[in-house]
Amino acid sequence: MGASPDPATPDPSVPVPDPLRFLPGSWSLDRTIEDHAAGRTGTVDGRARFVPDGDGLRWIEEGTLRLGGYVGDGAREMRVRPDGATWAVDFDDGRPFHPLDLRTGSCAVEHPCRADLYRGELRATGPDELRVTWRIGGPAKDLTITTVYRRTASSAADGRDADPADRRLDPGPEPPAADRPGT
Repeated sequence: MGASPDPATPDPSVPVPDPLRFLPGSWSLDRTIEDHAAGRTGTVDGRARFVPDGDGLRWIEEGTLRLGGYVGDGAREMRVRPDGATWAVDFDDGRPFHPLDLRTGSCAVEHPCRADLYRGELRATGPDELRVTWRIGGPAKDLTITTVYRRTASSAADGRDADPADRRLDPGPEPPAADRPGT
């Protein structure tokens, strides 16, 4: 998961001119978290749903985090919205996160987080797969986070499988600071 067999050869990409046609529905979520400073690897296994909402989409993730000695359930929600000729992703509180332009099949992005910098790539590797890779560096973090989203067989192309009454779930107790991957 994550990298192609030859690191010098990127995963293939498929142009996505319209996220509103590509993303809606349910996707499996497989995330690997490599904490380079601590020398450990964690995972998140779960699902993501992209639910039509006005002129954009709600991006809802829920899953189980395993990192160090911590195992717990968590969730997050973001919003995909039009941004001129392309799209943008915002945090659930409305703060901007990163641009989203998959017209060529991939999109390089950056997001400053305090003194740390998130550098990432979103890549549509097929009609039913999206890979997101983040390299986070700075005084507080030294991480690589790779997420593979795969459309589930039960997913309706128009997002009908998503419950419109869904709300953000309580992520439960926060892991100890030593086990928290940071955002």
